[in-house]
Amino acid sequence: MHISSDCYSICLQKGKVDIWVSERSVRTPFYMIVIIGYITATILFYFFKNLNLFALSASNCLVTIAISIGNLFRKISAHGSGVAGPITAITFNFGIFAVPLYILIPLTIWARVKL
Repeated sequence: MHISSDCYSICLQKGKVDIWVSERSVRTPFYMIVIIGYITATILFYFFKNLNLFALSASNCLVTIAISIGNLFRKISAHGSGVAGPITAITFNFGIFAVPLYILIPLTIWARVKL
């Protein structure tokens, strides 16, 4: 994620993107950087048998792939799904005790739209 953030900051400073990365075609390279990072993390966590972080990385990877595909057709805000993926992974790992975290999804979407 930091590499993508760094690339975004550089592109923003050079005027190649606006702060919201409004153009869909410009978003794809940033998503690809993040996907490569998630794939790398997923493989490493699998190799080291850290199943909690493996599930989280795999979930984030799949969500980001879905967002990047959807982004080819529509301009998508990734905020809600960026929260939904990790919450789902946490729920798989910790069970029913994590279900209340799902309230964060509509709150995140509301905050993205209203704030």
